[in-house]
Amino acid sequence: MKYVSFVLALCLSVAAALPATAATPAPNPELTLVVTPVHKKTVEVSMVNLKQERTRIVLTSLDGEMLYFEDTIKNRNGYRRKLDLNALESGKYVLEVKQGSKVLSQVIVIDRKDTMWLSQVKG
Repeated sequence: MKYVSFVLALCLSVAAALPATAATPAPNPELTLVVTPVHKKTVEVSMVNLKQERTRIVLTSLDGEMLYFEDTIKNRNGYRRKLDLNALESGKYVLEVKQGSKVLSQVIVIDRKDTMWLSQVKG
């Protein structure tokens, strides 16, 4: 029994001494947009890897005629904000992020029952 305990302790100490870099994913250097529904007609917008560059985020009608939200982010690496969409009627809207020549967009659909549908991020 002492031998089994000794071998087990030896294996655990060797495993703890090994570097853990193999299991750590490499960071994504690209601008990333994540839009998550958090409540009925409320979404959380998160962005990472802004690289301290000027980034603009806008929410418009699908045809681009109406502007519902606009923010400019400067000198930051990340961004998070909840957007309350309760004032929006049923329809299709585009959330767009612009950073230099990079543009990410996501369509948000609100139906007549105030259910939200989110497309995949494109860009």
